[in-house]
Order: sequence, then structure tokens, then C-alpha cells
Amino acid sequence: MKLFTLLFSLVLLIGLGSCSKNCDISMTDTNGGDIVPDVIFYPKSGYLTSNLTEYVIDGNHPYAEYFQVSIDGSEKDTVDYSQYTVIGCPTNATCNASYDRTVTIDDVNQTVTYKIVVNQCKDCGANINAENYVLVPNFPSTYNVTYDVSYIEQ
Repeated sequence: MKLFTLLFSLVLLIGLGSCSKNCDISMTDTNGGDIVPDVIFYPKSGYLTSNLTEYVIDGNHPYAEYFQVSIDGSEKDTVDYSQYTVIGCPTNATCNASYDRTVTIDDVNQTVTYKIVVNQCKDCGANINAENYVLVPNFPSTYNVTYDVSYIEQ
């Protein structure tokens, strides 16, 4: 009887363990395409996007002076809007998520596409707002900017 109880307990533990897989998302974000690599943003205040949806910030934008950046480990400084533009697209994901961001600037068609793929765990218990700031080479304000956000749940 003790052997049966021990075997039953072992089978039960294995069965429960196999049904409740832990979600393990790589917390490494990736940036590609025309996004300037190795940029750290220092916004003047958090949740600037609470009043905005998707946005493009150039030198004429009311929030232009709200950003400082560090590029490749340099000292933080104001954004040089003659060279760069800040693009953002706020998302809401679970507490365990990673972000794959890509910006494509198409000068021929005068378009900019900002694509974000959010890899997240299902039912993590909390939601995180991410503003998804990226720095890209400056482009004319006449370009059409589109946003493509998708979520992959694991």
C-alpha cells in the first residue's frame, strides 16, 4: 500500500508539473531597421504618452524639449532634431514581456513604418505600459507614418 501511495503521489506530481508550464520570455528587447542603436532615453517626465497615442516628435513638436538621450554610452544630451526624430508607440503588455521593434524609412514612397511585436506571457497578473521610444534618422514631416503592433502570447 505504501508503494502504491508513493507511486500515485509521484504520478500526480509529474502530471501537475507538466500541465502548468511556466512562461519564460527572454526579457531582451531588440531594435532593428532604421532605429539608431544603443540609445537610452531620459524623458523629462514619465508617461508622456498618456495624452498621446502614436506620435512623431521632431524639433517643432511641443514635447521636443522633453527628451534627452545617450547614444553609444555618451553623456546624456538634448536630441539633435536636425539629425534625429523620436517616434513612440505606447503599448500595454503583461508583466513578463519583450519587445521587438523595427522602423523602416522608405524615401521612395515617403513612408515610415514602426512595427512592434510584443512577446508576452498569458495572465501574468499585472500590466505594464511601455512608451516604446525609438530614435531614428530625421525624415521630412510630410512622410506618412504607420504603426503595426502585434502581440504573441505564450
